[in-house]
Amino acid sequence: MKLITCYNFKGGSHKTTSNTELATILASLGYKIAILDLDPQANTSFTLGNELTDLDFRKYAEDTETELKDIRQEINKNLHLYPTNPTKKLDELSDSVFLKKLFFFERQVYRELQKENYDFVFIDMSPKLDRMNRMILGIVHEVIITVDPEICSIQGLITLEKELKELSQDISMHGAIICNKTILAPFNKSMNAHSRYLAQLQEDPNYTLYVIPQNAIIKTLREHKTTSLSNSKAKNITKAYLQVAEQIIKEK
Repeated sequence: MKLITCYNFKGGSHKTTSNTELATILASLGYKIAILDLDPQANTSFTLGNELTDLDFRKYAEDTETELKDIRQEINKNLHLYPTNPTKKLDELSDSVFLKKLFFFERQVYRELQKENYDFVFIDMSPKLDRMNRMILGIVHEVIITVDPEICSIQGLITLEKELKELSQDISMHGAIICNKTILAPFNKSMNAHSRYLAQLQEDPNYTLYVIPQNAIIKTLREHKTTSLSNSKAKNITKAYLQVAEQIIKEK
């Protein structure tokens, strides 16, 4: 089992889209996949069609009688969702429940996921580095950095790299966090600024860069609670994320 998060501590960087796209693509290829929605906004849960429920991750974290499997929802035979309810303010737990349960993710979440024999687990997180997110990063094997073609995002990449290296040394239960992929999205080749940022990212030898083309259909897909796999107009999105998925499989 490999835990992965597409992440950046800047909002609007396509981290939720990347997590859901990769999870659904790998599930379509026959792998057993879980996706944990640990972003208080619950966009992943919404995208995958979850209706609001009280049986969510906050319930699991606060109630000692609730097991992780109790909140699981089956999207299809290969894809399971562990949802979050956006009305529950999951981020409140960072300075309450998780202040007392410092090993909650390592000793409970990780172990319960192992019992399910998943091939890959994707975790969607909020764009910040609070206590909860640091605990989550402590159990993941790999962080795929998502970057939008905007100057603040590109400049923030250096800070994020530094933070991840420090976290690898301090809290990773695996000894290190793999961080060798960057997703640039959405990319419009007709825009000079986008091309300039692409060239800048390509100069970094530490990362394999994956470029996700701009496609207005993405917003429509979100509204219809689905991903690119279900819409022929989004084939270029599926094709781009498939390249990332194939590399993930190769490195498994």
